Amino acid sequence: MNAASRPRAGWFADLRVNTKLMSLLAALLLVAGAVGGLAVVQLGTVNAAAESIYSDGAVPLRDLAEAQEAVGSMRQRVLLHLAGPVTDKPRREQEITRFDQVFDTAVAALRREAVDPGLLDGYLAAVAEYRTYRDGTILPASRAMDPAVDVAPVLAECDRLFGVVVEAGDALGAAQTDAVEGTQANAAASYHSARTQVLVILVVGAVLGLALALVIGRQIVRPLRRVQHVAAGLADGDLTRISGLRSRDELGQTGRALDAAMESLRGVMASVVASADAVAASSEELSASSAQI
Repeated sequence: MNAASRPRAGWFADLRVNTKLMSLLAALLLVAGAVGGLAVVQLGTVNAAAESIYSDGAVPLRDLAEAQEAVGSMRQRVLLHLAGPVTDKPRREQEITRFDQVFDTAVAALRREAVDPGLLDGYLAAVAEYRTYRDGTILPASRAMDPAVDVAPVLAECDRLFGVVVEAGDALGAAQTDAVEGTQANAAASYHSARTQVLVILVVGAVLGLALALVIGRQIVRPLRRVQHVAAGLADGDLTRISGLRSRDELGQTGRALDAAMESLRGVMASVVASADAVAASSEELSASSAQI
């Protein structure tokens, strides 16, 4: 196939070699940038989910545990108030007031956090009912220390009301635990989604980069092989080979220059052969003339 009959090279083949290599580098950098950008975005999502687990889950559970501990300690002081001597009752009442304040502080924090408002209101109502009965019945009876008063019904009602408090607190804690587990599930889903997307882009980028590298490699290696084929023929004295390169890059220009040189050498050799033939013919004529003389 001669140079005129070869198909015209595509636009990419006409690019300079360094431009092709820079195109490959740009494509790889683009893939790396896409992976890095996606990783940053997804890491932000995972971080937000982790912060949500803390702010919407761990913090409310901590405050609820503090409130429940304060209520339990308060009830213990109520029982000690009933069982203790008269001289010890003012100190117990101070402790009861202090634990009430701790409870109120924890509840104020819970109201600002992501908890079920209905369950929280139920819990507060149960505690308020227990406090009302405590302040109106239990503590006055304990201060009076009247042997004629049967405290068994009072203690039974105290235990019943506190049981309601415990049940309401446990319900609120269970709901908050479920919310934390849901947030953890969302965080895990975000992590798996981020990992999958990053892996997909990495694989797609690697495939595209490999394909582009193969294309660019062929655009460089094939012309080099053609030029090497022509140069090897020249070294063996074969002046009939041509590269047939038509691209406008450095390799195409080298191939066309080599083809032109080969054509010029063929012309020179044809002239040399013609001159040799002419010299041989003249020599024969001179020999014939000499023989006749």
